[in-house]
Amino acid sequence: MFYYNDLSIRDIAKVLDVPSGTVKSRLNRVRRLLKQALEGEQK
Repeated sequence: MFYYNDLSIRDIAKVLDVPSGTVKSRLNRVRRLLKQALEGEQK
């Protein structure tokens, strides 16, 4: 939602009915996992 729908963290939190801190931590976790996956492909 953040990238594809260009929604703010606050808007995503409202849609999912979770605190904005939860949205931030989930985005951070997914970015880290994506980075690890992409770095693994380059090796």
